[in-house]
Amino acid sequence: KTQVKQPKACRQSETLRQAYDTKTGGLCPHGDGDDEGALEDVSEYFLYHERLETTREHINNLSSTHWIDQSTTVMDVNTLFYNAHEKAFTDLHLKFTFLSSGLMKITIGMETFLADPYHSKSWAVVDFI
Repeated sequence: KTQVKQPKACRQSETLRQAYDTKTGGLCPHGDGDDEGALEDVSEYFLYHERLETTREHINNLSSTHWIDQSTTVMDVNTLFYNAHEKAFTDLHLKFTFLSSGLMKITIGMETFLADPYHSKSWAVVDFI
C-alpha cells in the first residue's frame, strides 16, 4: 500500500474536523487539498505455502492494527498464477486508489506469458532481431 507519512490538519472548523475522522483527531489523510505530502510504501506478503492458520493470523493482525486506514491512498494486490497444463504464468494486478473525494477507483490488469517462451527456436530469432 501507499500511504501519507504525516496527515495534515483539515481546512475546516474545529467541530467538523473532530467529526471528520475520530481515529486521527481530524487530520486529513490527503492534506488540506493543495497537496497530500510525502508518501511511503508499506508491503505485506502472503505466501502460497504458508499454513492456513498462519495466513488467518496475519490477516487478523492487519485488521486489528488498522493497516488500511485514513492515510492509505493506494493499495496494490498482485498475484502470480501458474497453469501447468498450458505452461503459462498469469500476473493479476488489482489497484485500489482511494481518492480525496471519498471515491475508490479500481484498476484491473492481467497478463499471461509462457513459462518457456523459446519452446520453438524461431521465436529466439525474432527476439534477437
